[in-house]
Amino acid sequence: MKSSPLHQNSNASRGNLAPFAPLNSPASHRDLAIPFASSPLLEAELNALSPAQAELVRTFAERGFVIVDLDLARVAPLAERIIGDLAEHYPPQVGRIENAWYFQPEVRELATLPTLLDTLRLLFGRNPIPFQTINFERGTEQAAHSDTVHFHCVPRQFMAGVWIALEDADEANGALFAYPGSHKLPEYDMTTLGLSPTWADYGEYEKRLGRLIESSGIEREVLTLKQGQAVIWAANLIHGGLDIADPHRTRHSQATHYYFENGAYYYPMGSEPIAGKVTLREVIDIRTGRFVPHMHNGKRIRLKEQPHVWRYRRPLPAWVETSDELHHKLEPTHPDELALRVHTLKRTVEELRKSFALAQAHNRIKDEEAARVNADNRAKEAFIKQRDNELAYKIARRVTKTYRSLIGQSAD
Repeated sequence: MKSSPLHQNSNASRGNLAPFAPLNSPASHRDLAIPFASSPLLEAELNALSPAQAELVRTFAERGFVIVDLDLARVAPLAERIIGDLAEHYPPQVGRIENAWYFQPEVRELATLPTLLDTLRLLFGRNPIPFQTINFERGTEQAAHSDTVHFHCVPRQFMAGVWIALEDADEANGALFAYPGSHKLPEYDMTTLGLSPTWADYGEYEKRLGRLIESSGIEREVLTLKQGQAVIWAANLIHGGLDIADPHRTRHSQATHYYFENGAYYYPMGSEPIAGKVTLREVIDIRTGRFVPHMHNGKRIRLKEQPHVWRYRRPLPAWVETSDELHHKLEPTHPDELALRVHTLKRTVEELRKSFALAQAHNRIKDEEAARVNADNRAKEAFIKQRDNELAYKIARRVTKTYRSLIGQSAD
């Protein structure tokens, strides 16, 4: 796939998050709570953009993702430091680190590159908010999924993912794949597929979504990227990771998820809106270190007044500003704190169980191999002993016969 050219908007400052100049139309996309690239008024408004910008927006609107070339001279040294510094932080058998921006400045810098923020602002028509990162050591081999099952917001569609290749990614080391145009399909969340919005049903979600993709007729496209390239995708784009053909290769990369300003943000896996349960989530703009207010129809939603809130892991980095919504430190008896600790403990136990099972399987293989080697060695020793005995007997017989013939004694 050809890389889409980055826009060059003289009206948009690359040093801050001021939006690009408003379009002079009484019925522009700004009157709608719809991302710019999804606006029904898109074609009429593309004339205000440069040809390169218009091509980028059209591609994103039609396919649901674009691949852009970043400044390799800036990305390469960041990639080197990220790969080196995170090497000792990957949990065993996991190969991914969530929110490494807590402690790794280069992760934060990569997530907030002005080029990326400008491009996202162009595509969505609102200021982007980087709020979560995932760093990968290897390919995930993750089944096809949509990010709307993990992150969601109101107004809808104002969420994007950006995946940056810190080294070349191809079909051998587990590149990404995507289904172009799948962002236009309905939002197949857990409940739409007849499942409960819990991790217990997530495996079945992947199976059912896979069958829906097959019936849609949309063909899969492999996204092979060079170091310094990034793919930007819409929230509802169906994507995943290829199987790893070469297990000896790494696939270092960083994914960052972005919300956009003036929205309300929630956690779909812990929400059942029709039953009156919506788990809102804390959102920290990792560019500024500030908590982002939740807004709906011009009114602020106070998280401290909500019964269900997904929270960032504590303690937060020192450079993150305190919030009047929720304090950095809650008492251990607070239900949100207990729920977070239980969730974290469950994930830790699951990871330990997986690691233990893998270790057991590895030890069984080693024991079987050792038993086979010992059996082979015993067979070899027995063969050598039998051969030496037979040879010694033959030599003794020959010496005896020779001696008897010399002294004239007949054989027994």
